[in-house]
Amino acid sequence: MWATGVMDPDWWKPEALNHRWYRDDDAYADYCEGSTMMGFAAKFLGIHYDGARIYGAIEFPHTSGSASFTPGEEPFEVKPAKAFELKDPEGNIKYSVSKIICDTKTLTFTMLKLSSNEEITVTMEIAPEGFTTDLFEEMLQTQNQTVKVEVSDQPSSEWTCPCGANNTGNFCTECGHPR
Repeated sequence: MWATGVMDPDWWKPEALNHRWYRDDDAYADYCEGSTMMGFAAKFLGIHYDGARIYGAIEFPHTSGSASFTPGEEPFEVKPAKAFELKDPEGNIKYSVSKIICDTKTLTFTMLKLSSNEEITVTMEIAPEGFTTDLFEEMLQTQNQTVKVEVSDQPSSEWTCPCGANNTGNFCTECGHPR
C-alpha cells in the first residue's frame, strides 16, 4: 500500500507520540492534534520542564526508506515547526530544545540551559495511567472563545502566542491565533 501512496509510510509516528510522557512532577510532555484558528490541521507537542513550558507545532519529516518502518522498529526525530524555547511564567526563555527523539517507550529532549550554557538531556517515559497535564488547556480554551481584535494605526508591540510564536501583528504567523 505504501508504494501506491494510499497509506503514509510514517503513519505510526503520530501514534507513537499519541499519549502523555512523564519523568517526574517537574518534567512531562503531551501531544495533541488539532487545527489552527485558520482551519489548518496541525500537530502540537507540549513540554513542561523545571517550571518552564512550551507548546508548539511539530512536523514528521519523511525519512528515506521509511516505507519499511513498523511501529516500534526504530526511534525517530520529531522536528519542531519553529524554534522550541521553554519559557518561565514571566515569559523569559530558560531552555532551547535542539533535538527531540521518540521511540515507543521514551521521549528524549536535548536542551540548552541558557543561564549556564549547559546541554541537558531529559528522558521521559510513558506516563502512568490517569496522569493528566494542563499543557494544552490554555491553548484549547482560547481557540474555543470568541476573541475581540482591536486594530490600531500605532506600531504593534511584540507578543507571544499560546503556541509559542513571537509576533507583531494582530494574528499569529504560525497558527493564526488572534492577538
